[in-house]
Amino acid sequence: MKKSIRFEQIENTVSEKMAKEGYIKAENMSFGKRLIAAIFFAGSVQALYWFGYFLVGNPTFSGTTNEYQFTLSLKWFVMLFCLYFLFNMIFLGAKYRCRNNIKLAYKSNVWLAQLSVIFYWLLIIDLQLLTKNPYLRIFNILVVSGCFIFSIIKSIKKIKNLIYKNQEADRLSKLMTENPKMIKSILTILFIASVVSNIFSNELSNQTPKPNIEGRIILALVPVIPILFSIFSIYAFPWLSETMARIYFLNEFSEEFRQKFKIEKKLWYGSKSKEHKEEQKKKQHFSKKLSQHNQKEQNELKSHT
Repeated sequence: MKKSIRFEQIENTVSEKMAKEGYIKAENMSFGKRLIAAIFFAGSVQALYWFGYFLVGNPTFSGTTNEYQFTLSLKWFVMLFCLYFLFNMIFLGAKYRCRNNIKLAYKSNVWLAQLSVIFYWLLIIDLQLLTKNPYLRIFNILVVSGCFIFSIIKSIKKIKNLIYKNQEADRLSKLMTENPKMIKSILTILFIASVVSNIFSNELSNQTPKPNIEGRIILALVPVIPILFSIFSIYAFPWLSETMARIYFLNEFSEEFRQKFKIEKKLWYGSKSKEHKEEQKKKQHFSKKLSQHNQKEQNELKSHT
């Protein structure tokens, strides 16, 4: 990708503040901090998965013949991903810290973005498993999938606009990205309609006493929460993709950005980086030559006197 993109095209996509946050946070991310963060995030994914694993086989919720039986076979995938995340945060983090701070900032964001997508879909599955009505589950997953596809299209357009400001979008992209208010309005109407229909459904009437309208409203909100997350994903994933693109450019054109912002190699790459060590060797070599030259001049002056 770097071969097809010139630095002049993207030099304004990354601010000095963003770059500074990247190398400072990477330098300060000690082993202990990385370990705590890795355990917390990997543990959250595991907790979310095992909660869904419990719901799949619990007839109190969706029964044992629902469409999410495949969740039972995902345990090894989730476990391997968590191990992969832990390995990257702890060991690869140690490899890059103080040796290539900008690359560590980029890699850390990649790992967190991967975790965010998996966390999002596991959360949607858990919410679906809390929904007894199979037709509502189908409706929710169609809305969630549609919004996720929309967010991908919107993300692609945002990234293209970062590189090619006059990039002409196709008709589908224009329809999907230039009418966010219309899409948000449709989703809001669907959400309200789903809540109202759930409040007065026979299923909720059996679970709560008729006078207890507050209880019905609370129970009605749970099955349609995926629609709220769909609305959230329309904004969250394009923002995440755009941020990732900016950090990617910062990493790919690291030296160019360093020279633009006039940052020392010790701060930019790290105190243990080969770039900083080479710079120190050159300085030492130059100072050594300078001292030798001064010594030579002093000796010549002494010989003349």
